[in-house]
Amino acid sequence: MNVGQFLKQRREEKGMTLEQVADITKISLRHVAALEENKFDLLPSKAYAKGFLKLYAKCVDASPDEVVLRYETLSLSPLAAAKTEPISEPAPQKKREPFNFRLSGRTVFVLIAIIVIILAAIFSSM
Repeated sequence: MNVGQFLKQRREEKGMTLEQVADITKISLRHVAALEENKFDLLPSKAYAKGFLKLYAKCVDASPDEVVLRYETLSLSPLAAAKTEPISEPAPQKKREPFNFRLSGRTVFVLIAIIVIILAAIFSSM
């Protein structure tokens, strides 16, 4: 019996509906249904899946550790392994080029002219 069937059976034994489980656990109804149907690809991530499974298990008085263990054995099966995508390595970051401050010939000429004018004004006023 897989994890979804196990949770569904426990829920039905307690006479609960999917809506009640969703209300108690604060998990959306579509995610509760995905858990029972073993459609873990509809959940945001594996971490969410484990958290949701633990909440659901507590709600139906099942062992959270047992439920997570069932999930992990399901996710390690060859069929599930074929569905998983390989983890890609992050793209290497480009090296930042140091800021290269270059002045054009025209800019240098204008700066020198301004300096000469300022110096001439200072010396003429003395």
